[in-house]
Amino acid sequence: MTNQIISTDRNWKPSLPTVNNGVEELIGLSFAEYRAHPAIAQSDLKLASQDPQLYYETSSGLWSKPPPTKSMEIGIEAERRLRNGMGAVTVIPTDVLSANGRRSGKKWEEFAAAHDGETLIKESEYRDRVLPFESMIANAKSHASAAFLLYCESVDERLWSRKYTWMEDDIQMKCEIDLMLPKQKIMVDIKTTKDERPAEFARSICNFRYDVQAAQYLSAIEMMTDDQWSYYWLCIRNSPPYSVSVIECDDEWRELGAAYRRSYIDNFKKRSRTGEWRSSDDPQICDIPRFERGPTNGN
Repeated sequence: MTNQIISTDRNWKPSLPTVNNGVEELIGLSFAEYRAHPAIAQSDLKLASQDPQLYYETSSGLWSKPPPTKSMEIGIEAERRLRNGMGAVTVIPTDVLSANGRRSGKKWEEFAAAHDGETLIKESEYRDRVLPFESMIANAKSHASAAFLLYCESVDERLWSRKYTWMEDDIQMKCEIDLMLPKQKIMVDIKTTKDERPAEFARSICNFRYDVQAAQYLSAIEMMTDDQWSYYWLCIRNSPPYSVSVIECDDEWRELGAAYRRSYIDNFKKRSRTGEWRSSDDPQICDIPRFERGPTNGN
């Protein structure tokens, strides 16, 4: 990936059609508006399979959709910062603040006047709200593959945060893609995660079915462009040292994700047709996990 040639034609601008082969770009929607859009996202397909009653009662309006989790908020902010940069901030010296740490008193007033127009934050605010994202950006820029995806050539080489809708299997689908490099036919999904190392991130792929998400996104863009795209997870640890890895969604992951997605679509269509959104009334079997060997460890 890092050896691919980037276009040096400054007159070239990345573009995808706004409508093609039944796939339509949803232009101008905010995050909240996209979440409220009635088409079916990959997360809906997963929830309808894994917790059908919750999906049905939420989608029908009985319960409100839960707000973004802390982890989701970090991911949204990380994508924004990687895209737009950090912006300048000025850390307020502690001796400028009052005894109880407030922005008050003569010293504070003099400092604020001397730094008029600047974004002023306390040391604690800097460490909590700024330093993590500065570390993510620094790690991404020093990581060859991540830097290629995020910062290759000029900003004109990349398309950020594009939303699409299309009809598939009689279901109106939707997706929101973090980053695309149309010249290279590369799609990037930015993931903040507990552990970005490949062996550990594989657990996250399975736990959260990120491969299904990849299958959903690839379905839309490959349908729209009539081309095959590459797909990468750009993984960033959501705690110190905010380290980075780039993991390819290779053929095996793509096939597995497509298979799960197919089963989720079949489940969704069946439940929509029958109106049965509750779990089975029959007693269920709960297998003992392999890691639980008992007090004698299976001996």
